[in-house]
Amino acid sequence: MPEPSPEIGKIIADLKTGNAALILGPELFDVDGTAMQHYVRQ
Repeated sequence: MPEPSPEIGKIIADLKTGNAALILGPELFDVDGTAMQHYVRQ
């Protein structure tokens, strides 16, 4: 398996040290019951 790119390695390192957050999916968070994706568009 090839080594990940330096950018991917940096992201993984930042996640492990708590210097980054991984947000999965546009509907994962909401603001007062409004999906984040819809809230940002407004």
